[in-house]
Amino acid sequence: MLNFFVSSKPTILLTGATGRLPSLLRVKWASEFEVIPFSRTPGKDLLPLEQLSDPHLLRNADAIVHAAWSTVPATAEENPQQSWQQDHPLLETICESLAATEKPPPLFFFSSGSVYGNCDGSGSVETDRPHPQSQYARAKREGEEILENRARETGFPLVILRISNVYGFPVREGRPQGVVSALLHSAATDSEFHLWGSGEEVKDYLHVDDLASAVASIFKNGMVSQSVCYNVASGCSASVLELIELVEKTSGRSLKISMDGQTECSGWDLERNLLDSDRLRRRTGWRPRFPLEAGIESEWRAVPRQEGF
Repeated sequence: MLNFFVSSKPTILLTGATGRLPSLLRVKWASEFEVIPFSRTPGKDLLPLEQLSDPHLLRNADAIVHAAWSTVPATAEENPQQSWQQDHPLLETICESLAATEKPPPLFFFSSGSVYGNCDGSGSVETDRPHPQSQYARAKREGEEILENRARETGFPLVILRISNVYGFPVREGRPQGVVSALLHSAATDSEFHLWGSGEEVKDYLHVDDLASAVASIFKNGMVSQSVCYNVASGCSASVLELIELVEKTSGRSLKISMDGQTECSGWDLERNLLDSDRLRRRTGWRPRFPLEAGIESEWRAVPRQEGF
């Protein structure tokens, strides 16, 4: 059993803690926060998600970071109902628990910049109307709506984070997510990289350290309210073809690119998805530290030491 609230540091309840990204955020926040991890598959240092409704935990927590989600974009297309069967009911349960708490902690929800759909200009802003095109984005947007409605009804503080494409950590081989990690894996192992789409799709890429500092900045600056939304993005965009060039330059190796994947951008993938994070920067003073090239160089240096490479 974990020892709760023995530290003077603010306490964060983190869901999805066995996921690669949340588990890494847990480590990165350890110096600033006491992080209590929750998972669908609990272990000796992981609490079951059901225990998130514990009144003692909620009364004494300083924030909940809800990073748990059962799909990634590709798997959501294969099983469109999964989020409606697993993720949305969990959101409803969390809302009910917060509504029953006298002074509920703010809930940070990890959403996705993909809810905006394709971007015509320099970057989508939080006031733009969402236009989700994929099953994953639709599920995330409906999750936002569930939380927004319940926060409006009961008054618990809600922070929706629309996050761009996070990199800077290894992704399990074969998992249909994490193009930067997949490219670095191909460079490290001299294996083929299977290109989906034309390679001309342009997206924003955010280093995991910058995501960690963004959440910490919002919390420490008290920028939470009954319902507030922030885009979390670096402003560093690139096409997949440009990423290939960067990885080849950084590694000094030529990548083996296989074109036997999808030759056209899938109906659920986005051709241009950029986010404007000016609201977050103005309100908190947060600034991303990793330009894309520097972030890829940092991850490449760590490749031999990372599990899975």
